[in-house]
Amino acid sequence: MSKQYAFCMPGKIGDALYTLPTIQTICERDDAEATFITSEMCRPLERLLLYQDYIVDFVVPPEYIIMGEGQGVQPWEMPVVGEYDKVYQLGYAQCPRGPLHKFSARCAGLETVPDPVYKYPNKKFYSDPYVVVGYCASRGYPPMWDAYRYMIENCPIQVVQTGTMADYIDSPSDNMAELDLLDVLPLLAHAKLFVGFYSGLLVLANGFPELQRIVTLTSKGCGEQHGLHLPNTLEIAYPPPCSHEETRAPRFQEELLNAVFWGVDK
Repeated sequence: MSKQYAFCMPGKIGDALYTLPTIQTICERDDAEATFITSEMCRPLERLLLYQDYIVDFVVPPEYIIMGEGQGVQPWEMPVVGEYDKVYQLGYAQCPRGPLHKFSARCAGLETVPDPVYKYPNKKFYSDPYVVVGYCASRGYPPMWDAYRYMIENCPIQVVQTGTMADYIDSPSDNMAELDLLDVLPLLAHAKLFVGFYSGLLVLANGFPELQRIVTLTSKGCGEQHGLHLPNTLEIAYPPPCSHEETRAPRFQEELLNAVFWGVDK
């Protein structure tokens, strides 16, 4: 009979996804099954996590209350109800250093883990090439909204938006903003290009090394420390303030659109 391990990570979604290489490595090493214990913030991951062979249960303790989100979701330590052979608390008790999947591995006593990969349903949404765009609104950063709209309107192939309706831009694109994250995986698997921010959707996109990725930054260096830096990735930062302020938005719009043409032509 397999050992039963509990892995606790309150979130956020991207942080939770970055624990999966650690969980998989430990379960395969110890012939164990995992219960993933998390907060309501990670509820959208339930189907995706339970689809992975090594995770058998998904638990959100009703007594856990989120008190902060600055350095990962806090409190970092989560309540555990029930009997487990081992309990791993993978929340951030300190500010994480370096790529998050490697930081989680060190917290669990592992020297190294592979990059994230995911098991997902075998399905296709489109027969023609398409671009997946995630989180257009960039958490309320207005210049990005305009740049993404410009890119979508001028993209040479089909654009599909994912994320949430709060980030959705009304534009000539397909709306899959409410698509379950498990189903986002096959959408990404067959995409020509992903365009987005450092977010949970980028963590999913990073599970497909052959996928071309464009990552937009609100400023140079934003999010770079903890991300997974793969080939086929182009990062574009919004220009810093300068004497020609009126040119910042148009310059970024053109740079983003040119990058999309680069990705589509690859």
